[in-house]
This record gives sequence, C-alpha cells and structure tokens, in this order.
Amino acid sequence: MKSKVVNPHYVAHLIGPIALANDMEQHEDIFELLDLACKYHVKFLVDEIIQPEYLRLTDESRHKTKESLRYLLNTESSGAVSHICSTLGLSDNEIPKFLDQLWEFLFPAEDKLWLPDLKYVKKSAPLSFNDVSFAYLPTRSFNESLEALGNRMDNE
Repeated sequence: MKSKVVNPHYVAHLIGPIALANDMEQHEDIFELLDLACKYHVKFLVDEIIQPEYLRLTDESRHKTKESLRYLLNTESSGAVSHICSTLGLSDNEIPKFLDQLWEFLFPAEDKLWLPDLKYVKKSAPLSFNDVSFAYLPTRSFNESLEALGNRMDNE
C-alpha cells in the first residue's frame, strides 16, 4: 500500500539542484537565458532536468513526489518549495503558475485536484538520504543536463 502522507520536500528535491546551481552562479549563461515565466522554457527545464530525475525514482518515491506536488497545487505554497522557487527568481505570485506547469508537463493527462485522504506533514523535515529512493543511475551528469537545457534554449 502506498503512503498517504505528503511532504513538500519531495517537490523541493526535484527543483533544489537547479536552484542551487543558480544560487552558486554556475552556468550563468544558461540561467540568464532561462525565463520561468515562459512556458517553453519551463518545458525545456522539465524535459532536460526535472523529468529524468523524477523517472529515476522508485515507484514509491515517484508516488510521494507526485502527491506532494498535487497537494501544493491545491494549497498555498510555503516553506521549502517557496524558498527554492524564490531562489530561482520567482515571486510569490509566480510560484503557483510554475508548479502548475510542472504538473502539466510531468503528468499531462492527470487530474491535479487534491485527494482529501492524504495527510500533509505541516512541520515537515527535509528528506533524509533514505526518504528518496532511486531505481536507476543517471544517464548523464547534472552539468550535461544543464548544457542540454542551454542548447534547447539557444535553438528556440
């Protein structure tokens, strides 16, 4: 039986590496081109970085991540996800649209309405190493994924 507890840190896990690279001013050329208000740029980001990382997760970790994103879409964003999104340059008003686009690109045919039988961890702790399980090794490094993102934006 799958867990019915959602934790926003599962979503933060997907976008955290991007925010960290941006904050550390790595690949400035790519982040200067990246416009998260542009639907196509968000799609490129999902295609090149977020979705491959999501698909590497075990079924249980994917389920927890998906339900956590679903919950965030139906509540006011705060905490870890808001902080990470603000590091990417998104304002409080832009975060819901960005999360909505993540859902649209990761789960295009699925309803995003919140399931009331889920329990939200209000004072959720960051995930530990054992909370997120991967089923596969990455097919490319994070830097290679960022370069692929940059190439797609250059060819737009």
